[in-house]
Amino acid sequence: MIDVYTKWEEDKRNTWSGTPWGILSSLKNICGKDNVQDKEIAEGKIVKLIIKVISHIIKIFGINECEVIEHRLDDRKMDRQLAKGDDTPSIMFSEYMSENLSNSYLYIDCSVDFVYRCQKHEKSFVKYMPLGKTSKKSLINVRKDRAEKFYNNCKGILTMSRWLQGDLIKNTGVDKKKVHCVGGGCNIDYTKVDDVDKESNKILFVGKDFERKGGQLVVRAYEIINKKYPGKYKLYIAGPAEMPTEIKGVSGIEFLGCISTEELVKYYNLCDIFVMPSYFEAYGIVFAEALIYGLPCIGRNVFAMKEFIKDGKNGYLINEDNDEYLADKMLQLLNNDEIKEYVKSKRQQYIKEYSWNSVAEKIIKVMKNDGYKL
Repeated sequence: MIDVYTKWEEDKRNTWSGTPWGILSSLKNICGKDNVQDKEIAEGKIVKLIIKVISHIIKIFGINECEVIEHRLDDRKMDRQLAKGDDTPSIMFSEYMSENLSNSYLYIDCSVDFVYRCQKHEKSFVKYMPLGKTSKKSLINVRKDRAEKFYNNCKGILTMSRWLQGDLIKNTGVDKKKVHCVGGGCNIDYTKVDDVDKESNKILFVGKDFERKGGQLVVRAYEIINKKYPGKYKLYIAGPAEMPTEIKGVSGIEFLGCISTEELVKYYNLCDIFVMPSYFEAYGIVFAEALIYGLPCIGRNVFAMKEFIKDGKNGYLINEDNDEYLADKMLQLLNNDEIKEYVKSKRQQYIKEYSWNSVAEKIIKVMKNDGYKL
């Protein structure tokens, strides 16, 4: 038996970009529906009202409360929930405190401690990070202490990326035996891949947070390309709900807005390369989606992006904000048939590696190695 604890949105499939739903569904597929329990962390109307009122008051004073209030109100509930269990392993997606964490695993893409350190050392990308709003009145230190207490008392930490696994061990000081990289899965339908003849002239950028994902840099690089080769190349931009000002008036760019995963499939099939040089990207499953659809990628040489992209093999990695350099790399990749064929040849490997079933299998293996009989 495995218990899965999470706070669901109204449509469960949309919670954290489908991550908890993907893990829950795949665990049920592998272990059997009756052997995996959905333990929803549901808040009553009174608790929701209390959170809303306190959060509003805190914002008036300019305090970034980092979800501390919400977590503390949930702690007692979690304590009761876990106390009812026996030796059943559980998976959580945030550090809810309890006196009974000895059988709990935390699945994360970024640690609170990492955000804290980036804020303390004034990293340029901290403004893009979850909980990373810079404020002298931030409660990030309280959240950090809670998280570290959880790390020390839980059974294990399941990370999406290897960079986070290494950071938790090296910089946070978590016992390496407790930290396991299990990866992340795609929610896109890979059965709709269509390897039609392409013209090697279409670039795709996807990202709701246009600034964090490096959208301005991509647009500037594209303008350089378009100036050299007027009308030859086209840039498709998906994600932002409203058109970024940087795009307005630039010929050759098609703004798609915030489109569904189903609609995005059309552009994965239409385009030749994927470009998203994010300043902060804890994981970046869109790179996996693009690779599955045969698109070589360009990303930044930091975080998990370098785990998806092998420079010169299935795309390119950049190290700085250099418009001319990115423009050159985009042109190189658009016209590199060897890399394109390599990406296509690895499709089945990408499908297997970036599936929620693969993630679930790794989680089960971790639990079995820890002595659980599943």
